[in-house]
Amino acid sequence: MRDITYVRINIKGDDLIELEKLVSMNLEKGVDGFYVGRNTAEVYLLSLEERKYILDIVMHYGKGKCKIISRII
Repeated sequence: MRDITYVRINIKGDDLIELEKLVSMNLEKGVDGFYVGRNTAEVYLLSLEERKYILDIVMHYGKGKCKIISRII
C-alpha cells in the first residue's frame, strides 16, 4: 500500500460532513487506502461506538475503491 491516510475525528455536528468530504477528496486525489483508528492517544478519546461509526463512514465511501485498514479496540 503506497498511500494510506489516517483518519481521526470527533463525532460532533458538522464533523461527520467533514469526514465524508475528507474521504471523498482523498479518493479523488488517488489515495489507495485508509488506516482508521490507528493506535495513537487520540483514538482512545472516542467511544467504541464512535470508532465503529467512523469506520462505517470510511467503508461506505471507500468500499471497492481502496484498501481499508482499521484498528477498533
